[in-house]
Amino acid sequence: RDYKVTGVQTCALPIYWRYNVQLGFSNGDTEPDLRSPLRDATVFWTRLRDFNLRIGQGKVPFNRQRVVSSGALAMVDRSLVQLELNLDRDVGVMASSNDLFGLGGRLGYRLGLFGGDGRNRVATEPGMLYIARLMVSPFGGFDEGPENDLAQSPRPRLNLGASVAYNDNTRRARSTFGDTFTLGGFDTLHAEADVLFKWRGLALTAEWLYREAANPTRMGTTASGAPLTERARNAWGYFVQAGYAFNAHWDATVRWGDLRPLGDTSPVARQRELGASVGWYGQRHDFKIQADYFYLAGEDFAVGRHQARMQLQLFF
Repeated sequence: RDYKVTGVQTCALPIYWRYNVQLGFSNGDTEPDLRSPLRDATVFWTRLRDFNLRIGQGKVPFNRQRVVSSGALAMVDRSLVQLELNLDRDVGVMASSNDLFGLGGRLGYRLGLFGGDGRNRVATEPGMLYIARLMVSPFGGFDEGPENDLAQSPRPRLNLGASVAYNDNTRRARSTFGDTFTLGGFDTLHAEADVLFKWRGLALTAEWLYREAANPTRMGTTASGAPLTERARNAWGYFVQAGYAFNAHWDATVRWGDLRPLGDTSPVARQRELGASVGWYGQRHDFKIQADYFYLAGEDFAVGRHQARMQLQLFF
């Protein structure tokens, strides 16, 4: 077989194997307790339409906005709801298809088995992360990657997705990332539903996310004998995001998000966001300038803070 190396095709024959490696060296790209720069290291086999295979470390195929590249977002950053409730990256194997049964891209799936402890981690106790995702595109398949519709799709494009995941005995506070628990792991159930709609410049994205661990409170002692209580970050939330591309170079987007604790013991605080952005695209998402403003509040919406951001992106 022929192989694809860094996007270079050596001949006209079909290429069924490829790989992807991504590194990040900033503090934001690494975890505070593990400064490894490795983010993605995956091998893909795409010989069969209904059964593609991915092996290695990469994004867990759980919720839509996390899987979309940070360079293809309609706003400067992702919603605070999915920042808390996504499943980030992990090591494992995934089977998938974007055109199951050859229906013109109308049906797709993801089935995954992962370590459950997140990227660059070796588990010291039993437990795995199991995930299943189903996607339906009633009007046929399309490029779901960019969040906005700079191409101003002449026909309606719709994709509906739903995911369920179970992380058995995870010690991470946010299931696959965050702080590490000391007293033992939690069995955590995740669920998600999302929609993406594009038509003539209009782009609508909405997600609902849920995370709940069984027996959410653990009590014990530290190594020195001091009392210690650890609580699972049970929570649920949603966000709705709508944008309009005036042409191939300008668009505007608004977003509302709401993150809520689940149960009386969860340490997750209520968070809400309301914001708007404007973007200029010199060469689609490869060269763009984006600016957004958000009002961020907790339980009392009248007491919040203001956030303004701007970014320049150059991708080559």
